[in-house]
Amino acid sequence: MKQQVAYKAPGRSGQGVLWNLGGMNVLNDSYEVDYTTTLVDSVIAGTEHDTRYYYTGYSGELQLLGYENRTSSFGMNILIFNLFCRQHFSFQG
Repeated sequence: MKQQVAYKAPGRSGQGVLWNLGGMNVLNDSYEVDYTTTLVDSVIAGTEHDTRYYYTGYSGELQLLGYENRTSSFGMNILIFNLFCRQHFSFQG
């Protein structure tokens, strides 16, 4: 579940600090995100507010590969193509 919340200052910075971000004020109860698979098995796409975000799992973390919308795109075109080619084609030198 994803929620749109009001900004809350986390408090002091530094090592060994515990931030309590509980009790945040929800601004939008009907925030919608649609997740779909892509042509590349390890990549999922999440669409929200007319923007598609591309994610992959790497070393136990969820990483953003890039995004695209009507006016801009960032980061994922070459990476998605390379992952797709490695998965579906065999290259020999």
